[in-house]
Amino acid sequence: MFIIVVALASLLIYQYFSSANNSSSSCKFSNGFSCNGITFGTNAITHNSIIVMAATNKQPSAVTNPELIVNLGNKNYTSSCFPKYVAPGGSIICKLTLSIYARPKQYFAGNIYIKADYCGSSANNCSNPSTHIYLGNMKSHVVAPIYPVTFVKLTLTAKNSSNPAQSNIKDPLYATVKLANHILKGAHVTFTVTPTNYKIGLSPASISGGSTSYVYGSRVGTATITAHYANYTANTTVDFVYVPTTTTSTTTLSTTTINTTLHAYPVTFTESGVPSGATWGVTLSKISPSDSNINRSITKTSSTHTITFNGIGNGIYSYFYSYTMGITGYTASPGVGKLRVRGAPVHKFIKFTIINTTLHTYPVTFTENGLPSGATWTVSL
Repeated sequence: MFIIVVALASLLIYQYFSSANNSSSSCKFSNGFSCNGITFGTNAITHNSIIVMAATNKQPSAVTNPELIVNLGNKNYTSSCFPKYVAPGGSIICKLTLSIYARPKQYFAGNIYIKADYCGSSANNCSNPSTHIYLGNMKSHVVAPIYPVTFVKLTLTAKNSSNPAQSNIKDPLYATVKLANHILKGAHVTFTVTPTNYKIGLSPASISGGSTSYVYGSRVGTATITAHYANYTANTTVDFVYVPTTTTSTTTLSTTTINTTLHAYPVTFTESGVPSGATWGVTLSKISPSDSNINRSITKTSSTHTITFNGIGNGIYSYFYSYTMGITGYTASPGVGKLRVRGAPVHKFIKFTIINTTLHTYPVTFTENGLPSGATWTVSL
């Protein structure tokens, strides 16, 4: 089925004004899409003109294969947008090259179109889409020459690079989108996190040129957060560390008060004997005192000589070394042990040695007595 929502009879009307009395750029669609921002510039490399536009699918179903269409000087200019599949609420980026030269501050205004296949009731597989053309308009002053690498820039930051792994304390996240080096108003960014032990706020809130959310979790480790906008992604990490609840014990001796405060310290393991590039690991488990706010077993691996557990509180811990990955025939000495954190960092050394793999074989003979002559018997060893 092919549905024409609006004919492509209109031309993009443009005018030039010597003074930039309206320096803002904007675009708007009558239905189907909301425009997040548009930039009209000159390619600093080819000196052609460029239109870069971002928009959001406001329809209840997905669309596929979106295109941006501009008719200028009786000539149609068409460019594919991405991504190719746009879910409801999803964003697209369109970049259209025009074989004309536009001077900085020159003013353009007129009609633009998005052409896309609307999935409708077949949203799950988009097996029977109908083609729609969505009418919009734009106005923009030509900006200074821009480089292709600066068309779209997505950035992601976390307020804190490390966060307590207790009580699900939230660490704010901020993601912003720039279009041709200008803040993209109305850009809706989504967030994901790995591993799944950590969580992202359910509904990202809008900020100028992007979205904000937060990450939280109660497990010691590193969370990798990814921001998504159209086909663009940006990543950051947050280390979740154990920060013991500060407790103060007060003992009164005559007129003297003694305050003891608990802190957290690094525990470092250094190996020798592992071949270069091989991976080895250590598992650290808390024995006492019991603390429900910390994951009782933490495993780390490394292909360097050192593994460090940061933010370890006072207490007694057990540890054991895992087999090296990628090599065989090595054993750790000592392979297991206990350590105490008491007001200072702890450093342990481990040596990996080659196991003697020479094998000796000997015969083992079984003799039976009592079976009838010719009977068959077996032995399982």
